[in-house]
Amino acid sequence: MPEEKVDPVEFLSNPPVMSGEKYLVHANVSGPTVLQLRSAGDTYPDWVTAENLHCPITCAGDRTLAHQITVRALTPYDKADAITQYLRSHITYSTTVGNPPPAGLVGLVPF
Repeated sequence: MPEEKVDPVEFLSNPPVMSGEKYLVHANVSGPTVLQLRSAGDTYPDWVTAENLHCPITCAGDRTLAHQITVRALTPYDKADAITQYLRSHITYSTTVGNPPPAGLVGLVPF
């Protein structure tokens, strides 16, 4: 990944951005180097393992795919980078945002 490129992790809009509206993002961007990330190892704080490293049984296929994608990766950084590159080349998405569902219907699946 080029050094000048920044990948945002998450943006949260409160209140939600409606279709056609504009918004401004303020961000705090840290800048570890690829070498620092590669040498960070795989010893994580408890809060990371408790919140971020669980995979339910229902994602067994995802785990298999992740293993296939990362089989040659040597470090956690290299594994994350391999998965990122895979997703960038295999997932399509929309650059427009539609209106959110009416209040009370969030999370419901229409039949």
